[in-house]
Amino acid sequence: MRIDGQRTRAKLVDTAEQLFAEQGIGNVTLLAVSKAAGQSNRNAAAYYFGNKRGLLEAVLRKHSAGINEERLRRLEELERKATLELADLMGAIVSPLADKLAEGMSGVAYLRINGQLMESPDFSSLRRELGIDLRNNARLHRLFRQLIPHQAAQMRESRSILVEVLMYHGLSSFASRQHTQAVSDAAQARRRDAFVAELVHALCAIVDDSPR
Repeated sequence: MRIDGQRTRAKLVDTAEQLFAEQGIGNVTLLAVSKAAGQSNRNAAAYYFGNKRGLLEAVLRKHSAGINEERLRRLEELERKATLELADLMGAIVSPLADKLAEGMSGVAYLRINGQLMESPDFSSLRRELGIDLRNNARLHRLFRQLIPHQAAQMRESRSILVEVLMYHGLSSFASRQHTQAVSDAAQARRRDAFVAELVHALCAIVDDSPR
């Protein structure tokens, strides 16, 4: 693809990302994306991506590869540890996503779009195809079985849904609140770290509520 084509494609992806996050995936058309991206060709988004699913996949791919790689790195480190703690495993799940908070509007848009996709009958399969859906991560399931060997599969499935919902919506809500507060970058980082620590603690309680 020529350089000008690459730039146009990237502009369309960035524009769609914000529109999907702000207006909702179902409310955004390819024509609206093309116009908002400043394209004279009203069919530009359709030309580069074919349909809304293709455009949405491009938006997700912009972030998902890096998240999956970082999560894999963390999980491989945990597999080498002599003692595995649930908080460590949950941190490996949450932290790559929480890093999106430091990327500004683009990272937060990714979180919000995923929150929508979990409830979308039309596009939810994209999360599975791109390795985003935690319920389809075999390595995670193996580690969870190691930590909670007696938990029934159906219960693990139900609680994994709760984990994903709280994780994406919790991080998105935190980002929205931070946006309205005028604080320094250092203060934002401290608040972010504190929130992520509390989120990990809450998710651990959801996953395993057995008495200690």
